[in-house]
Amino acid sequence: MSPTRHGESEQHGRNPAIDWIKAIGIVCVVFIHCLPSFLDPQAIPLETWLHAMTSFAVPSFLFASGFLYAEQRDRPRWATLRRRLRRILVPYLVFSALTYVIPVSRFSTRTSWIDEHWLSSSLGPDWGSVLDSLAFGSAAGPYYYVFVIFWLTLATPLIALIPRSLFPFFVLGSIAIGWGFAGLHWGLSSFFWWFRNPLHWLCFFALGWWACLHHRRLARWTVPVRAKWITGIGILWLIVALYLALQPSGSWEVLARWVAIYLSIALIFFSSVGRTKTPVAIRWLSDASYSIYLSHIFFVNALLNLRAGALPSNAFTRIARFALDWVGAMAGSVGILAFSRWLLGKNRTRTWLG
Repeated sequence: MSPTRHGESEQHGRNPAIDWIKAIGIVCVVFIHCLPSFLDPQAIPLETWLHAMTSFAVPSFLFASGFLYAEQRDRPRWATLRRRLRRILVPYLVFSALTYVIPVSRFSTRTSWIDEHWLSSSLGPDWGSVLDSLAFGSAAGPYYYVFVIFWLTLATPLIALIPRSLFPFFVLGSIAIGWGFAGLHWGLSSFFWWFRNPLHWLCFFALGWWACLHHRRLARWTVPVRAKWITGIGILWLIVALYLALQPSGSWEVLARWVAIYLSIALIFFSSVGRTKTPVAIRWLSDASYSIYLSHIFFVNALLNLRAGALPSNAFTRIARFALDWVGAMAGSVGILAFSRWLLGKNRTRTWLG
């Protein structure tokens, strides 16, 4: 979901691994939002398990962003930084504004934090809510990613200064900090800020950056024995998946979910690193991932409202229902993007819609 221009990645040679990671990630994001929330007490075990096994989606986007930003680390930093922020913020502001025209009640997380703590109601609760939603990615819950990637993007000039010899320590340190928030429950008193804490997500961005620094070496190690890499990682992934299917609880469940995220990203990366071609559909989804991410909530919200009512008791009937919602949401987002590209052209669409 990195809003990096198609042309930028091509200049260094398009990377199939990143295309696959972004394409699979956006497919999973849309499906996750079709399911009941993992906090919903009415969610059945199968839905909870699907949430756990697809929770790598947002981390995978951060991994891809770290990789692509590291690829451009030697370019003029502030000019590149401004371009990146423009590509992130312009589509985000467009779709955030749309949430005030087309309500997304099932994803609404608007607060009046700015109004309450900074403005003392001087602009009134409505303006406080608008400023809040734009500043903290809370016009819709899933937009928390924009808040995170905004701050990580601002940090890229500093990350680029870290010597290669010290970068493994930076990655390990960021993983330790991430585990502190995920496994040791730092800051869990507020889910709103837990999701928006860049330090919570930094580990995936740093890991993607490190993978870019050693991309050629990783490809050389992987290509001759790719089947062995896939088999080894796949076995570990299956073990964790089976363990989570047993519905564990407590710190072991959190650890298993955390490990599953890393294994899922590794499985996609090692399955595709070093390849020279990417299917057209995967490239298209990769380029469209940021736009789909911003737009899909409108379609998911409409479909869930359309299907409002008691859910079936049969687990597979429920999943089939959510799968249909996923098809509709994906079709809607892809259709809007394709129409916009036809009407405005690819470059203007990328500027305004991602």
